[in-house]
Amino acid sequence: MRRWTCLLLAVLAVLFCTACGGAAANGAKSVQIEKRLAEDGTVLYTLTDPETIEALRDSLSVEYEEKDIVPLPEDAAALYIYTISQTETLKLGQKAEDLKMVPILRYTIYKDADLLTEEILPGEMEGVPLMEDLLRCTFQVKAETAQFLREYAP
Repeated sequence: MRRWTCLLLAVLAVLFCTACGGAAANGAKSVQIEKRLAEDGTVLYTLTDPETIEALRDSLSVEYEEKDIVPLPEDAAALYIYTISQTETLKLGQKAEDLKMVPILRYTIYKDADLLTEEILPGEMEGVPLMEDLLRCTFQVKAETAQFLREYAP
């Protein structure tokens, strides 16, 4: 049951993210992807161009192995963290120029393991009690996928 719930949440998050990957004109939300070093949080780059983000998404076909969700080994060393953010929802009385970027998804890739941890972040629902275990899943991915995420630079 946990496996299917996590997969459903992941699919919904990806669909949500891809549906709003445009500029903030006409009510569409802007999306950005940030790559950081897991060790100290140093930002390596931030992608904001919708075409670059779409090209990354298209070239990265994350195919999960048959076992899907796996436990994260205690000795797994995180290497990079990808954070996907989008503009917050425009609220009544708020000006479009005051909108901030809100992190919605976080992917962690590991140094010596072909694992990918996906976290659905609370975003604007910060402080609302959520079932944390259902919002964080670690997947076994193909070696090529893990290597692509380790090496990708625009």
